[in-house]
Amino acid sequence: MQKWEKARKKIDGYEVLVCLFCGGDWLTWGGGLFSVEFEDNTYVRCLKCKAGGPSSWEGEEAVGFWNKRQEEKMVGVCPFCNAKNNDLVIRNSFNYFYQHCSVCGAKGPGGETEIKAIELWNVRIVGYEGEA
Repeated sequence: MQKWEKARKKIDGYEVLVCLFCGGDWLTWGGGLFSVEFEDNTYVRCLKCKAGGPSSWEGEEAVGFWNKRQEEKMVGVCPFCNAKNNDLVIRNSFNYFYQHCSVCGAKGPGGETEIKAIELWNVRIVGYEGEA
């Protein structure tokens, strides 16, 4: 049983684990369409820290990507696909920086500087047992 077992939320009938970066349960769909009738790539997105998991054309698969992640803190490694530093890039969107995985498309929480974005990417809420 995962440490995250109790920390779940339902989105359109799918059981989704809370955000591994901030522990937030303000989760929704990100991408082109915000419902389970997917016509565009979608992903699970945390509204609290703005992190997003890998995207998919299928809601169930997007939730699977979000739920299948590394609990332990591994600096410079994508928690969703284990890609290493050379596959991680910093993106800038209107002076809002975030770490982006070029392998699976996951996006970390954002910060005001590149350094802050890297720091936030490397945070893991290990063993979070909060209420869903």
